[in-house]
Amino acid sequence: SIGRRGCKTSTNPSRTLVTCTGDIRASNADGRLSKVSANENGVSTSSVRNPSRFSPPWTFLPETSSPEKAWKSLIAAVRNLDGVEIEELTDEYLHATIPTVFPTGLLGEEGLDDLEFLLKP
Repeated sequence: SIGRRGCKTSTNPSRTLVTCTGDIRASNADGRLSKVSANENGVSTSSVRNPSRFSPPWTFLPETSSPEKAWKSLIAAVRNLDGVEIEELTDEYLHATIPTVFPTGLLGEEGLDDLEFLLKP
């Protein structure tokens, strides 16, 4: 996939499957969350040069003025998702994986989607 690290593409006449690894925050020298290319599914607050893949940062201020309280609330919401696995959790960073709903893999198996959150109070 264009602009992504660790991507592998497999193609057959009916579908193309792109699997990317190494795109989480730990792989970025600047500590930011990864961008999402125009030809990929997903959104990112770091995709500022690609409006179709940009999502504005989540803000907790309407809910509370406490970053700690907001962070705990976000962690609880992620933990309540069906099939979620917390991969890394710190006071400012959350990386979780969750089964992909669509499309399934070539053999009918589900893939995993990454969820990343970075708290910047």
